[in-house]
Amino acid sequence: MAWVYEVCQLRNTGYSANANNSGGQKSCQLTLNQKYIVIVTDPSDSNFHGSQVNDIHAAAAKDSVTNVRIPQVNYNTYYDPVANVSVPLAVCTSKTVTRKQENTAVFEVNCSFQTGGGSGGGGGGGAKQGKAQEFETPQDPEPQEPPTNVTDIVPVVTRSVVGRDIVLNSAQAYGADGLGEDLDLGVRSTRYLPTLDTFGNGELSNEIDQPITRKQPLLQITVTQFEDTFTDQNLLERCFRVNTQEYRGFPIKSAMITAINAVEQEITVKDGAGVAQEVWHRVTYNIMIDEYSAKDSTGTSLFIGHAHGVPLIGHWYFDENGDARQFLVGEETGIGNVGLITVLGERLGDPGVGGNQLGAPDYVRFDTVDEIDFEGFMQA
Repeated sequence: MAWVYEVCQLRNTGYSANANNSGGQKSCQLTLNQKYIVIVTDPSDSNFHGSQVNDIHAAAAKDSVTNVRIPQVNYNTYYDPVANVSVPLAVCTSKTVTRKQENTAVFEVNCSFQTGGGSGGGGGGGAKQGKAQEFETPQDPEPQEPPTNVTDIVPVVTRSVVGRDIVLNSAQAYGADGLGEDLDLGVRSTRYLPTLDTFGNGELSNEIDQPITRKQPLLQITVTQFEDTFTDQNLLERCFRVNTQEYRGFPIKSAMITAINAVEQEITVKDGAGVAQEVWHRVTYNIMIDEYSAKDSTGTSLFIGHAHGVPLIGHWYFDENGDARQFLVGEETGIGNVGLITVLGERLGDPGVGGNQLGAPDYVRFDTVDEIDFEGFMQA
């Protein structure tokens, strides 16, 4: 069997651009259509009949002379060779094959290409925990010639917001006054149940057995860009790393790459006076921005970010003589307790130490994340 394929792209094309501005979103999805005619013959077989050809043969056909082939779903990107217009972010998403009734060896193939517009999308996977706010350029593009380099393709950026629980050391507290109104208890430590000291005996040491938290919004950025090469080693080297330099205005160590998705795409590129097909990688990075800083007993901030912050709360401390002492519920009880200490092991609130046992603790930061220079590979 030596079949000969003739693949001809028709000028029967289509284009649509759809906006998605619901829920505060602003995005644009392009749909482009191309149509091909595939003719199959076998000059070496006089008994050849079109019924011998399956629709799958037509769907994967490549011209025996020009090497023009039918686009592959999830692989080829949009290119119009007549107008020399390229849309690298528009990937072939579907194709249908119809056999001509009047000639069973002739097939019509319709191919549809789409960009990655829509909620949470960035042309190849995006943040899924929150609503995407907008694209960096949320409108349909101007006609462009095929790119020469991967950096000729403008990256697509989407944004979303998720929440993180931050433990509070103190907060405004209210009770019920029995008359249907709130009873203002003032700003209280979140370590102990807030009660009114009507007897002048000080606070009761009834510890709260669960942390009191607030939601801190965290920005998620999804960047989709093209790279000429991308290996498994790149995936391992870049994921779960934080930035060593300022990134998009955010400080060092505040941006972490939390997920990477990389797929091969065949792109039509400039090649001298003509064009050629090259396999590039469409890579999507999910980046979490965390600028969290903890304030210590003096009100000084310690940057935590994606690292691990630990409050200095323990069972033991050094007294003024340098002897180890245990925190007690009361000196007369002998029952062990926990308290706030400094990085030197001193008890907060002792003379010359500062702070107090009902205020904010001091913190230490454990750097538990690896770093990488984003400028080496990020294009946006």
